[in-house]
Amino acid sequence: MGYWKRILIVTCCLVGGAGCFYYWSLGQFNQAFSQLDVAYNSSALVIAPDMTPVTTDVATSTASTTDATNISSTGIISDILFTFPVRGKTVYSGCTYDVAWTASSTVNSIDLSLVDAGTQKSLGPVTSGITAHIADKRITGMQWKVGAVWPGNYYIGISQLNGADVKMRSPKFIVEAMPDGVDMAQRADYCSQTGGKFQ
Repeated sequence: MGYWKRILIVTCCLVGGAGCFYYWSLGQFNQAFSQLDVAYNSSALVIAPDMTPVTTDVATSTASTTDATNISSTGIISDILFTFPVRGKTVYSGCTYDVAWTASSTVNSIDLSLVDAGTQKSLGPVTSGITAHIADKRITGMQWKVGAVWPGNYYIGISQLNGADVKMRSPKFIVEAMPDGVDMAQRADYCSQTGGKFQ
């Protein structure tokens, strides 16, 4: 009889331990990917992965990788070349950067979004920190305080330019989280080393 009691006790301990491990690992998984889930669910725009620079003829919605300026019924659509961010360079969450571009014609309104280069999902303006719509007489760039996004490869997508629907994008760059345990001076140093400032 004592033999069966020992087997029952060992079996209960093993089943209980497996159940505890299951719930613990599920909690760890949810905690690790909760920020990614928020970024994925906040996406409102999907931009196709195209070559940089890309212009789109609005009348036919056919992507073109030529450097020529497209003309549509709404007027001239400019080619945009991003001067910042630079391909393959790192930016840090919490730093403010001057996103800049050159255009072949005047840009007076633009719709932007931060796009995950892997999933091709656009992040919302609250998560990414990018102003979704900018309108002014002459736009040559913007200030961007990098939001709390999941570290990885991203690009800035343009979905509308001067009132016309387009598919354009910046070069791919890397977003990194600010390292844990750094003080304000070290944060400012990380930002300045990558071309930004800590505000």
